[in-house]
Amino acid sequence: MLERVERGALALIASPDLETERGISIAFTGRRGGRGSGPYADLNISYNVGDDRSVVASNRGVVSSALEMPEADWVLCQQVHGTAVADVGLLEKGRGALDHWSALARTDALVTTQQGIALGVLTADCVPLILVDPGLPAIAVVHAGWRGVLSGIAVRGLERLVKRSGGAPGGILAFIGPHIGPCCMDVGDDVAAMFSGEFGDPAVAGTEGRHTLDLAAACKQQLARSGVKRANIFEARVCTACSDEHFSFRRDPVCGRQMAVACIREGEDA
Repeated sequence: MLERVERGALALIASPDLETERGISIAFTGRRGGRGSGPYADLNISYNVGDDRSVVASNRGVVSSALEMPEADWVLCQQVHGTAVADVGLLEKGRGALDHWSALARTDALVTTQQGIALGVLTADCVPLILVDPGLPAIAVVHAGWRGVLSGIAVRGLERLVKRSGGAPGGILAFIGPHIGPCCMDVGDDVAAMFSGEFGDPAVAGTEGRHTLDLAAACKQQLARSGVKRANIFEARVCTACSDEHFSFRRDPVCGRQMAVACIREGEDA
């Protein structure tokens, strides 16, 4: 249900079937198709990493045009690796769209049932997670680094989405975008021990002194425990640290950010 899609110069990971059948657009941007240079080449979406503001504005315009999601409809958050989830409505429309300071503060997940609002989170190794209840419809976007995964931000986002939609976890669709894979996510004994205690072997591999985390496996386990059907969880299966098509903070400590975005198109029943 996730596939690579070309939109002009952009190479996206999206779900055309979800858009055609349900009127819900989701996309994970990559690194190509913008006008950035140096460590921010090409398609940096973040105003908060030191890139030239005019270039970021241009890049956001490219994404907005390609996805047919006007920037005035975007809502983003100031991510802090926490567990706060914000409900988004018409009053929040445009927060974080044209700058960083107006984005929703200290928040790592956004939920809405409102048509025409594009929810976004920015990542460069962390897990971008999009949750969809196609019934109401309702959508959520979640930013989950290892701290957020361990603290249960994916479950917090799911619980808020279900509360807003009035649906059930069994009907939720989950989309896991490009993030650092277990091939590259090295951690020390302390972090490995916490993940092993919470998730067991599927999420942790290695021996004493060198361990790797599978953040997607941990997220899937959390979602499945909370009632999401495993058949309804879809993965991009792209490691940002391995792929030169994506920004990676682990690989390049000075770098841009890609975006996960979701929007209920106008005209869908709500």
